[in-house]
Amino acid sequence: MTQSNSLDVRPGVTATFRFPVKTVDRRGDVLVVVLEVPPQESMTENVFGVSAADGAMLWQVERVAMTGTNPVNRYLNVLPADGADHAWLYNWNGADVLVDVRTGRVIRAELGK
Repeated sequence: MTQSNSLDVRPGVTATFRFPVKTVDRRGDVLVVVLEVPPQESMTENVFGVSAADGAMLWQVERVAMTGTNPVNRYLNVLPADGADHAWLYNWNGADVLVDVRTGRVIRAELGK
């Protein structure tokens, strides 16, 4: 399966990223996008919020201390949380990060069990 660096937000509207799109989760009017960062690259803040209306880049997830700058600590997945305004992000080192999907701000960060 070939991954693309572009995301078709709606007909005629495309968002483009530095790396391929791995997964997308729609939370209300925001598309939470996780990028597939190649092993030789470093981007631990590989989650973005994109407007579902016009494809505008709204935010890039902020760095959390437990993620650091180790390139293997990139995010792998996004899952819904309670309420349309929140989502859980999961990364390689076991960090569970709850974000506000409207702003990308981290609400809570903890190491998974």
